[in-house]
Amino acid sequence: MISLGLDATAIVTLPKRGLKLNDHLIIAPYCPSPPLPITPSPSADEMPAPPPGPAISARAASLRQTGINVALGIAVIATLLMAYVYLNRQDEQPLFFLAKADSCDIYTFRPIAPREKEPTIRQLGLTMKDNIEKCTAHQFVLFSFNIVSNSQIRNNINQRYFMAKCTRDTRGNIANCLNFYFYNWDQQ
Repeated sequence: MISLGLDATAIVTLPKRGLKLNDHLIIAPYCPSPPLPITPSPSADEMPAPPPGPAISARAASLRQTGINVALGIAVIATLLMAYVYLNRQDEQPLFFLAKADSCDIYTFRPIAPREKEPTIRQLGLTMKDNIEKCTAHQFVLFSFNIVSNSQIRNNINQRYFMAKCTRDTRGNIANCLNFYFYNWDQQ
């Protein structure tokens, strides 16, 4: 390796795999060429005309640079527009008013069928009595559960019910919630 002008770091050992050339090693073909003869520079009168070929005029280069600047400007504007839309999108989950129970407005994530409304409100009132204190003006209760219409399936699986007492901030957004989960909630 020394005769090639390389040091010991040119070959890297890969444990249990073998050897490889160092990634930072630059390999280029070696073509010795004879030294160029030194010729005197021609005077301005003796200068040959430039060879014919594709020459880019200053105007074409200016137009090309203008096109690049316009494309970059459009890309920046599009990026800013997408960021604005992303940051200001409305990801609001619609809430459906169910009832008022013990000073708390109760909302659900989906409408509840009329035949399920009365037993659900009754059960919520009983559950809230043991778990949730009275609501203030900026508080409400969220309630959610999955409906399994087939009674044979419903009786043989663990069902999870969700209830939360939430507080709204001054803009009307949900600021915080105290969450409750109930498994196999018995309708009374």
